[in-house]
Amino acid sequence: MRSAIALSRTTRILLPCLALAAWVVLAVWAAAPSAVADEVAGGRQHEFVLATVSPSISDTEARLQPVVEDANRRLAADGLSVRLRVFGTYTSLVWEMWDEGIDLVIDETFMALSIMRDTGSHPLGALTRPNGALTRSIIVTLASGSIHTLEDLRGHRLAFSKPASSFGHLLPRISLGLDRIGLAEVPPNMYAPLRPDRIAMVFTHDSLSPIIWLHKNRVDAAAVPEHQLDRFEWNMRGRFRRIAASSTSPHQLIIHRANLEPEAIEALTTAFSVAFH
Repeated sequence: MRSAIALSRTTRILLPCLALAAWVVLAVWAAAPSAVADEVAGGRQHEFVLATVSPSISDTEARLQPVVEDANRRLAADGLSVRLRVFGTYTSLVWEMWDEGIDLVIDETFMALSIMRDTGSHPLGALTRPNGALTRSIIVTLASGSIHTLEDLRGHRLAFSKPASSFGHLLPRISLGLDRIGLAEVPPNMYAPLRPDRIAMVFTHDSLSPIIWLHKNRVDAAAVPEHQLDRFEWNMRGRFRRIAASSTSPHQLIIHRANLEPEAIEALTTAFSVAFH
């Protein structure tokens, strides 16, 4: 009798606990699909995080939010959107990108390239300098070579001056698809080996180096400030061939994490190219 009473009491205690546990499990199971659906549908990511670094977080948010809203209007047709986050330090941003909490980063060209090297991310596109002085740069090749147009540069190596100045980045970007190449090199010196596996943007450490690299046959083309090219052409008549000119100088670079879906990269590239130009 006593054991039956004890069992009855235990049952009265356990049954509500088991019922509560079952209710919690069912609630979590029911909520999970809707939470995932907000982020992924059919395997596609819907919302992307665009991040940058600034000591003045509120001012930067105010400056970039209109651009993000413009991009979102263009992305809406594809069911995509972008959310802005501003970090106070580069360390925080890089850690978050390693954890894949960030999909896109916009920053000064030099810092964006540093983040690319740290995280394995790739360039999405270059942005023109807002309200800044336009800098004319010329893309040249060796006159003795077979390159005559930008289209002929496909599969070749282009040298640009130091990333902080960004001479000529924007000129071949659309023509050659340089916003999606996945390879940008900043060699430590003139004699450092270069990787020959793909189209490469090679960033040298001063504005004179690109033309010297071309002269030494280290690269196939160079973007050179026009006033410096005039001097080289005077001293080396007939050595170089001008194939294009640019009057814009990018100020910033957008990069994306390496495993972003190709369809998303294409949509984001188009949206931000229009929003920033």
